[in-house]
Amino acid sequence: MAKLAPEQGGESDRISSLPDPLLHHILSFLPIKEAIAKSLILSKRWTPLGLAMPALHIHDTGFATLNSFIQFVDAVLFLSHPKPINMFRLKCQRFQVPPIRTNLWINFLINRKVEHLELCFADLNSYSHVDVPACIFHSSTIKILKLAQVKLNARSVNLPSLKVLHLVKVLFSNAESAANILNGCPLLEDLVLKSWSIEAFKFPWLGTFKHLVSAEVELSWIPLAAFSNVRLLRIKEKQLGWSLSLSCVSTTFYNLNHLELSCLSSHVNSLMRCLRKFPKLKILVIHKLEDPVWERSSVESMIDDVPQCLSTHLKEFCLGEYRGSECEFELATFIMKNSSALTNISIYSSAKENIDSKHQMLRRLSSCPRGSLNCRLLFN
Repeated sequence: MAKLAPEQGGESDRISSLPDPLLHHILSFLPIKEAIAKSLILSKRWTPLGLAMPALHIHDTGFATLNSFIQFVDAVLFLSHPKPINMFRLKCQRFQVPPIRTNLWINFLINRKVEHLELCFADLNSYSHVDVPACIFHSSTIKILKLAQVKLNARSVNLPSLKVLHLVKVLFSNAESAANILNGCPLLEDLVLKSWSIEAFKFPWLGTFKHLVSAEVELSWIPLAAFSNVRLLRIKEKQLGWSLSLSCVSTTFYNLNHLELSCLSSHVNSLMRCLRKFPKLKILVIHKLEDPVWERSSVESMIDDVPQCLSTHLKEFCLGEYRGSECEFELATFIMKNSSALTNISIYSSAKENIDSKHQMLRRLSSCPRGSLNCRLLFN
């Protein structure tokens, strides 16, 4: 890359002759403070570029004091070129910015037609959640919204362009706010909702996400039928002992081909009833299997009634935290024996197991029959 240098003899260097979008792309590889500083000391061609960047990534770790950080963000936003800001990422890990200031920044960004907005605030204490202004729920331009460690109070929501919504460690003021946000995104395609809390136990009505492709959720009071159209579903349970409540849902997930469960504690019959809801499932991941009351006879009784996804579609199965218990072994054996399209079965042993124990578990698993000639057993 040619060296960036000030103008000499009235002639610009080759890079300075590039169009603004490419120069902004070059500056985006630098920390925001350095990018602005560089643009100010280079040629006149570069001077306005630092303050007109369409993508801003601001992190408070490079600032000595809260006041210096606030002054910098104010300068970047309020002294910038009056062009739309396409992307804005704000990460506050050191300082607790006053709410009046964060609200001012957010309102400004909404007025500047921001399309990609990420706000991540420090968990400085267990009760610190930053309130966000109501204007954030009435943006016609936001397509990607990622919020962490904030409090949401949404009486009404209209986000007609939103396609990606990630909410992590958020506090909903009430159940209606949560429902309003989820119901107010008609084009939503990607949803992450984890480590959230709510001051109510009864979740209001929630419609079906017609365009949702991927969802990562913690089950509490959200009806699972709302995610019946997704292709990828990751379920993370806050409490152990989840008994596969999917088996109680009458809806069939016809589009689902990738299912991940953080922790499963259930009888095999419940698991098989659950899998019948996913006739086209190709990838099944269970990160940890708790020890339920697991009867060998129940597994054998299912052989004549294998779920459709196992007999025709399942290609990959992954089981984590493997300890070699009978329930884990029976589940792995059943899937290997009855999955005719299976190509990979990955077993990840628990870190607590010693080398000898792992060798015994591998030998036992290797001796199991496989319904697919192409099935490979990967043990780690």
